[in-house]
Amino acid sequence: MPPPTTPYVTGALASILSKNLFKGQIPSASTPVANTEIDQLILWVDGIIDGDFSDLGYKVPFQEISGETWPSWQTVYLQIMSAVGAMAMTTGHILLPSPVMRPGRAGGEENVYTTLFRRMQARVQKRGLRFRARYYRGTQAERFISDPQAPRTDFQVEAYDPSRYELLKLYTDRMVSFFGDIRKMNIDTDYVRQLLESGRAGNF
Repeated sequence: MPPPTTPYVTGALASILSKNLFKGQIPSASTPVANTEIDQLILWVDGIIDGDFSDLGYKVPFQEISGETWPSWQTVYLQIMSAVGAMAMTTGHILLPSPVMRPGRAGGEENVYTTLFRRMQARVQKRGLRFRARYYRGTQAERFISDPQAPRTDFQVEAYDPSRYELLKLYTDRMVSFFGDIRKMNIDTDYVRQLLESGRAGNF
């Protein structure tokens, strides 16, 4: 499956969600929101989605990572997100125009699709859903994709290598013992630090 391009969803598919709000009707020329308007809303929502991914460092339009197959779930997620966002704009923030499942109220809260879209948007903005797609160097997207998901050594220097466990444990034990002796002898830690930095402390 190749990477998708906008629009990520068709008006006909997005309108499936409208049945929850328009008492079984789907948008048409005779309903409050026409098909052409749905299509325009989808384009606007797709622009918001692309902007969020681009802000993280992903290349938009999306491109496959060399040597990888585009994951189909990514296409489906974009489709759902686009549909939910379009319906959020279609129905307004207090579930109007009528008829609706329940009446809107002055100063009412957002409709269910707006809430859902914002939750999905927050997931994208936080970690980009770890989308497997091409990215620009030095961006958050690169870190989301390329960082090894394995235990790290002290100070996050590098990925943990089990074959070096004994060596790491040896030096850790020596450090614990060394600083334990310092505390027991009430030695000024600033003095010890100066010795270590000057290279005059020798081996311990």
